[in-house]
Amino acid sequence: WAEYEEHAPAPIPPMPETLLRIAEPGGVHPAWSLQTESGEMDLLAAPEPMTDFSLRTTLTLDATAGGIAFRLDADTGGGYFIEIAAGSDEVVLQRWLLTTEIRSGRRWFAYDELQRGRLRAPFRAGAPLDLHLLVNGPYIECSIAGEVVIATLSAARTEGRAGIWADSGSARLTDLTIAPLRRPEHH
Repeated sequence: WAEYEEHAPAPIPPMPETLLRIAEPGGVHPAWSLQTESGEMDLLAAPEPMTDFSLRTTLTLDATAGGIAFRLDADTGGGYFIEIAAGSDEVVLQRWLLTTEIRSGRRWFAYDELQRGRLRAPFRAGAPLDLHLLVNGPYIECSIAGEVVIATLSAARTEGRAGIWADSGSARLTDLTIAPLRRPEHH
């Protein structure tokens, strides 16, 4: 996939506030780090939307669940979520799209599980994971520790922000680089 990188991978800064709640007063996120209380979920994303990209990072997750989110809608927070849960060997790709509940008329997320993959061993909270996310057209691939755990197609969302999310704990990215990708041409 390196042949399709439009330029060399480069770090990107996170937004100064989270998408689901406002950061602490005056709280700017100088690094890719997110802390949530018990029973709380939050999301920290890049300021600019992307279409096709290669993301490499080390994810440290000390939470009940969390992971990487991408192709996020700036207004709703809906998009694709890769979930890793403490004590589980499963990695789950989910799609969350904003919808209206028929009975109540309330706006909420429609949730679809797109694919489940497996880690070699159950994930230990706080253990760093080397992660590579590849998103090109409808193709979505996630590798952890050099092993592909998710590989599927979905084109429900074709662009949006990328970021991290955590439920009941913390998530941190280090050594984050993202390279935009051009689409392969077929002749």
